[in-house]
Amino acid sequence: MASTTPRPGAPIWMDLGTPDHDASAAFYGALLGWTVTAPDEEFGGYAEFLLDGRRVAGLGPLMAPEQSPSWTCYLCTADADRSAALVEQGGGSTLVPPMAISDLGGMAVFSDPAGHPFGMWQPGTHTGWQVAGKDGAHGWFELSTATPSSAPDFYGAVLGWQAKSSDAYVEFTQSGDSVAGCCDTSQGTSGWLPYFRSPTRPPRPSRRSRSAGAWSCR
Repeated sequence: MASTTPRPGAPIWMDLGTPDHDASAAFYGALLGWTVTAPDEEFGGYAEFLLDGRRVAGLGPLMAPEQSPSWTCYLCTADADRSAALVEQGGGSTLVPPMAISDLGGMAVFSDPAGHPFGMWQPGTHTGWQVAGKDGAHGWFELSTATPSSAPDFYGAVLGWQAKSSDAYVEFTQSGDSVAGCCDTSQGTSGWLPYFRSPTRPPRPSRRSRSAGAWSCR
């Protein structure tokens, strides 16, 4: 369930790393009606996507030339250091150690035991997206993985998620609310992807196009 109220374990933010700020801003502006703030050089050229003047996602440069453009999905934590310890205990690894971002909050990037990166955000003055669950905003986070059977144990230990399985799909819940999903993908691209709400239901994509991240509306 999409929400703008920070709650540990729940989705809170997403950002896009891209080599072309202007092209990405134009693409998502046309697709979702987003505008974008000016890059903030104090934070490495990071900018924010806005929907009706309220923040919905981040936009930043790639950290290394060899990186490919990608979205990072962030989950809320009340204690990034504690989350790092739970990730390591569960067989995951730390890619970016917990760090404070001014008074905005704390961030870290981890990888689960299968190697899928995900971020965690500890809210400060920045409490994540300001709009969710409406057209053009966050609708869902989903993990595509070749090892779906191991995902519930890891994310359950780190985030307190419960899992409901049906027809090879795992729905993660927290206190009865749906927070994310997990599907089996033995071919194509795996990892976490954000889905954005669309006013119309798109045609069901093929496994190939979905795995490539070609569809980002649900």
